[in-house]
Amino acid sequence: MKKEFQLSSPDRLSSSEADMVRPMVYSVLEKLRQEANTAKEVELKFSSRTDIAPDNAEQAITDFRSAQKKVSVASQRLYGACRAARYFNLIPGDLSFCK
Repeated sequence: MKKEFQLSSPDRLSSSEADMVRPMVYSVLEKLRQEANTAKEVELKFSSRTDIAPDNAEQAITDFRSAQKKVSVASQRLYGACRAARYFNLIPGDLSFCK
């Protein structure tokens, strides 16, 4: 919670304080969602390359693996932030991109 939202004690927020920070939480989650989607788009671009030749095959594989890692990291950050925000009742449990 502290890493993504900069809140050290979200369990101690009053309902008024939670209401106050909720827009920021949604904004951070949206940013993380966009980062995850962008990473997935890049991964898809690399996975569907048709210009691979012997002289660039190794680089293509390296680029694809890097893109996969970025998808994993971005998805984990989004998942962790969603989980924390749900735990502290800062978002509803049915938020579509946090399922």
